[in-house]
Amino acid sequence: MTEGVMTMTRRVLPLLTIAALLCAAANTVLAQRSGSLWRDERGSLFTDLRAMKAGDTVTVLVMESSIASQKASTDLKRDSNFKVGPGGGFLFKNIGEMSYGGSSTSKGEGSTSRSSNLITRLTATVTDVLPNGNLVIQGEREIRTNEENQIIRLSGVIRPSDVSPDNTVSSTLIADAKIELTGKGPIAQRQREGILTQLIRLLF
Repeated sequence: MTEGVMTMTRRVLPLLTIAALLCAAANTVLAQRSGSLWRDERGSLFTDLRAMKAGDTVTVLVMESSIASQKASTDLKRDSNFKVGPGGGFLFKNIGEMSYGGSSTSKGEGSTSRSSNLITRLTATVTDVLPNGNLVIQGEREIRTNEENQIIRLSGVIRPSDVSPDNTVSSTLIADAKIELTGKGPIAQRQREGILTQLIRLLF
């Protein structure tokens, strides 16, 4: 009798174990359908850290280069002639014929050229989510080295699909991008245009 009970117990235990595993799996599926700890748009809790809503941050890989040049020239020439002959009256009858001729020429040229490269990383904040799902971002960073102060400002619109799994996006993928780099200090002061260059810009 004892051997029969033991044999039956050995047969039932595996069945109970399988039933328990099936119940646990069913509960997990139901929990995911009714509402899990993370939503689908957030992706995996452990691997997907991409910005999706207002207040999230995204790292922008800034890689920008620009080349600008301007040239202006002037070429002015003026001729003048003046001639006086003897006249009437007591004062003018003894004056001989006089003549004058002259010309003046002036030329001027001016040119400016500037090239710049900006490579950096900047963390921006999502300020708004558009109806189509695109994200409006804005960021600013201030760097002070010795007496030089540099401020980088960035704003624009990005698509969530352009954000990499490591939560980075290239600046070349930003729509309506505005990237501004300003500086204050001795170096920035020396790089300002001279009076002649400013005058040429004003005239032309």
